[in-house]
Amino acid sequence: DLELLAEAEQVLGRGDRAIQTLRRAYRARIEAGEIDQAITSAFWLWQALIINAEFARANGWVAQVRRLADERPADEGPADENSPTSIDGNGWLLVTDAYSLVAAADYDRAFHLLACAAEVASRHGQTDLVAFATTLWGRALVKVGRLQEGLSRLDEAMAAVIDRDTSPRTTSLLYCSAIATCHEVREFARAREWTLALGAWLDTLPVLDGAYFGN
Repeated sequence: DLELLAEAEQVLGRGDRAIQTLRRAYRARIEAGEIDQAITSAFWLWQALIINAEFARANGWVAQVRRLADERPADEGPADENSPTSIDGNGWLLVTDAYSLVAAADYDRAFHLLACAAEVASRHGQTDLVAFATTLWGRALVKVGRLQEGLSRLDEAMAAVIDRDTSPRTTSLLYCSAIATCHEVREFARAREWTLALGAWLDTLPVLDGAYFGN
C-alpha cells in the first residue's frame, strides 16, 4: 500500500511526499526481511531524489542499499554487480550504477551493466525494469554517437510503454526520456509519434496537476 501511495504521489508531482512515503516503505520491507523488495523501493526513492536534484542524498541511499545487497547470504543472490542472476533488486541497483557511469562518461561499463539488468529483468518478466534499463541504454548509445543503435534500443523500450505494459510511474518517466532524446538528435518523426502516444495515454487518466506541464 505504501509503495502504491508513493507511485501515486510521484505521478501527481508530489515529490517531497513521495520521498517520505518511500522511506516508510523501505523500512517496512527491511523489517519484514523482504530484501529484494526493499532494494526496489530504494531504487524509486533514489529516482525521486534525482528528480528533486538531491544528488548527494541519492548517492547516500545507493551506498546504503549497495551495502545491504552485499551483506545478503550467498544463496539469496549475487553480490558481484557484474554477474546478476536472479533478483529484481539487483537489476534496479545496476541501473543506478549505470546512471553514474554514464554521467562519468564511462560508457562501455554502463552498457555492460544495462545489458545485464535488461537480461535479468527479461528472464523474470519484470517489464518496468526491462524498459527502464533499455531506455537508459539507448540514451547512452546516442550520447556516444551510435545513433541508429541507440534509437533501436529506444524503439525496443517504447514498444512496451506504448502498449501500456509498464506502470504509470515508469510510463511517465520513459515517455519524457525518449521524447527528450529525440529532440536532442532532431529525430522529429519519432518525437511526434511518441508525443501523440503520450497524449493518448494521458487522455485516459484524470487531469494531473503536477507531473506534466505541457512542455
